[in-house]
Amino acid sequence: MAKQDDTKKLRLGVLLSGGGRTLVNIDQCVAAGKLAAEVAVVIASRECKGLQRSKDAGHDVHLVPYKQMPDTETYSGEICRILDAARRHAGPLAPWRMLAEEGKQTLAEALDSFDYRKRGGFASYATWALMRTFARTVPESSPPEG
Repeated sequence: MAKQDDTKKLRLGVLLSGGGRTLVNIDQCVAAGKLAAEVAVVIASRECKGLQRSKDAGHDVHLVPYKQMPDTETYSGEICRILDAARRHAGPLAPWRMLAEEGKQTLAEALDSFDYRKRGGFASYATWALMRTFARTVPESSPPEG
């Protein structure tokens, strides 16, 4: 399979809540050439198995303990700061603000529709919701090739 052009890869920020199975699936899809992306940063709110998996895979890992934050706004601000720092290393991305707003809206909707009684953690649910949203949004906002 031909090597993918790094400039066309989607840079992902992955939020962990448990074992990191979603991250493992993303890594496998990237390695198999099924997903033109790279994991730019991994964020967890607590120590978990997925955090060690992320470190072992060589990802840029950040622990942002929710329980140590004074409020949700501060917690969200810290996550945005980390994601913004990871984006800066990617070069200019014109639709960054639009994508950030789209992501915030998607997370709000995911929070409203998440059913804690079903199996799976919110981070996995939210990550897949974001991936679906960005799969629709990024191609529309990307400049035409040529």
